[in-house]
Amino acid sequence: MSTGRRHTRPASTPSPRNQRFRRRTLALAEGGMLVLNGDGSIHQVDEGRAVLHSWSPADAEWPRMAIRFGLQPEGATTAPHRIVPGEAGGLRP
Repeated sequence: MSTGRRHTRPASTPSPRNQRFRRRTLALAEGGMLVLNGDGSIHQVDEGRAVLHSWSPADAEWPRMAIRFGLQPEGATTAPHRIVPGEAGGLRP
């Protein structure tokens, strides 16, 4: 039953490292498809569903494939630092 509310989301969203993904498939123009699994891995499969290539979220090529599903890799986080005037590297009057 529909509640009448439409769920909207941005065209691409960052993908946290511990996120579960919704399984999705994309047909490829050259045949076969890309499959996004719940663990974030992406498989390129042929028409017979044989896996031709796989990428995990830790792979360097994963972001290039994930962007096709509207996902962007999450950037590395760094600890914030405070700049104190008068300290080395800080602002000086």
